[in-house]
Amino acid sequence: MSAGKQSVRKRRKLRFATFDDVVADAERANAERYEPLGNWSLGQAVKHLGTAILNKNRPVPLRQIPVDGLNGPKTIGAIEEFQRRVMNMPVPDGRVDLGRGTFKALNGEKPGAGMPGAGAWDLEKAGRHLESHAQPKAAGACARYVREAIEAGGPSLNRTNSAKDHGPSLTAVGFELSGTSLYLRGDVVIMQNFADHPHGHMPMYTGSKWISDFVQIDFWPGPAYRTSKPTFKIYRYGVLWDAVGKPSATSFA
Repeated sequence: MSAGKQSVRKRRKLRFATFDDVVADAERANAERYEPLGNWSLGQAVKHLGTAILNKNRPVPLRQIPVDGLNGPKTIGAIEEFQRRVMNMPVPDGRVDLGRGTFKALNGEKPGAGMPGAGAWDLEKAGRHLESHAQPKAAGACARYVREAIEAGGPSLNRTNSAKDHGPSLTAVGFELSGTSLYLRGDVVIMQNFADHPHGHMPMYTGSKWISDFVQIDFWPGPAYRTSKPTFKIYRYGVLWDAVGKPSATSFA
């Protein structure tokens, strides 16, 4: 039953300067006990405000979408359109995650270079660079080849002495640890050192093959790695994370 304006006596007067203020207030309400006075839940109210901000930032002459409190296909499509046309994101994901690039852009902030969701990494350019520079066999420079390929797509990585130490430099520009055993195009793996391989290894997945400083026959760069199977972590760039159109994935063998 809808709450009539005349009968409501507990309605709060709200004033927010930024969308961060909206989220902070919503988080406080969610952590404490709150009493809804209308038909919408707390989540629907926040989505309503998010859609209003989205409408304000949509480039003209695009038509605005109705505010209904639902995160449906039209809302996701509008977010993707905003990411593509306003943020120049090469692979829109239709997501607005708290504190990340799209969230900040909707709030009027300019995403910084390499910020997740900033559209800063061009996967196509990175992939072309990686494939065109691959050597016939291992050249002992996997980290440099993959780093240069990533940088060809936009962000600049910090230099490290070993491939195994590149994790922090990846997360600094928008890559995140993937908690899955499935890999997607653009994933970068950091393998740790073992025995006669003190620097570890760093390849990137192109969607069909793993390339480091050469085109590998599979996930592992050679017999020693295939036998020892050192520990590794998968890093995935923020704008590609949980894409709406999920690509087919392959599990490790």
